Amino acid sequence: LDRRGDLLQSVPDAGLWALREAVAGELYRQRGVRVSPEQVYIGAGAEYFYNLLIQFLGREKIFALEEPGHRKIARVYQANGVQMRLIRMDGDGVLPALVAQSGADVLHISPSHHYPTGTVMPITRRQALMRWLTEGPERYLIEDDYDSEFRFTGLPIPTMQSMDQSGRVIYMNTFSRTIAPALRISYMILPRTLLPQWQAAMGFYSCTVPSFEQMTLTRFLAEGYFEKHLSRMKKHYRAVRAQLFSVLHTPQAVRQCAVQDTDAGLHLVLELKNAPEPEALRALLRQSGLPDALLSDFFLDAP
Repeated sequence: LDRRGDLLQSVPDAGLWALREAVAGELYRQRGVRVSPEQVYIGAGAEYFYNLLIQFLGREKIFALEEPGHRKIARVYQANGVQMRLIRMDGDGVLPALVAQSGADVLHISPSHHYPTGTVMPITRRQALMRWLTEGPERYLIEDDYDSEFRFTGLPIPTMQSMDQSGRVIYMNTFSRTIAPALRISYMILPRTLLPQWQAAMGFYSCTVPSFEQMTLTRFLAEGYFEKHLSRMKKHYRAVRAQLFSVLHTPQAVRQCAVQDTDAGLHLVLELKNAPEPEALRALLRQSGLPDALLSDFFLDAP
């Protein structure tokens, strides 16, 4: 089918229907998520959707974020001037009691593989947060599923969106991690109940992804190339992890460090024993060609 003429046409605000269909199909195959294409919105990067959601949900609402967490998410909320609460975490994710005490209206979390701690939220903690979600009016949960595709053992953990019976979980993900950062294509899944309100309030915004990239990604998904690509990437990173762990689990390494790993995602936390002061440690990491990000860098409050 010759689609060259379509390249010059304006793109619908939610993105090309064919890509929305392809994303819905891929979500079902990879994550078991059942959504219709009309719930799928295409945009250029997750930050684009963060800004739109703040406008849509209301700047008067209180937004709660994971602490520690991805600094860019916090900076987007700060730049928009909204009230923000930082919710401390334990080994299972954000603490529900602290979420309730915070007075938050919107909770923004990444339960499948948290950045930077790598925490994978268990089902009991997810259920507790879903109870918080339904105990108050006008509460919403933003589920950022970034990095969820790279799980190396066991079955994928169900999304919170698939657990949602109240129509208040907004799901987000991106192809930046699975294909390439330069692609800048993300997507958002809105609950059906919010679709009329979104279209009335936000439908005037133009889609920020050009039709050429959308058509290319549509073929990549619909014709099975993405699934094959993801399978190759998992195989590659599984081998990389095995090689890394063969070094980190030697007797000499065990005396110096401990790995905090969750068999998911493309990063992990390494705990160093008898480590030097932070700046000296950064210098050593840089000299070794390793990332110099320390866990303390991801706290907005005192770590």
